[in-house]
Amino acid sequence: MRRDVIVANTSLLNTDWYVRQIIRRPQYDYDAAKGPSVYRNKTWVKPKGSPIHMTMEEADSVPAYYPLQSPMNFSSGELHASSIRRTSTTACSSAPTCSCCA
Repeated sequence: MRRDVIVANTSLLNTDWYVRQIIRRPQYDYDAAKGPSVYRNKTWVKPKGSPIHMTMEEADSVPAYYPLQSPMNFSSGELHASSIRRTSTTACSSAPTCSCCA
């Protein structure tokens, strides 16, 4: 097991406890003797801090969610997405065929 590597689960990064756990996690040195031979005889720079550049106070101040005041749009290349602002928690009478409930 590589103790010098941190794998962040992006599904959990929106939780306060997981972010604090990564911030608190110590940085370990790379152990070349236990690693693959291709990585031996090289110098690896140890990170100087947490992979998440936040203080505990900043992590604690992140809200659980951000309310959307208006529809949001995202575009990247051929990908386009929009959020839909719903005023009700129940589906409309045309569900599931209408575009607002899809």
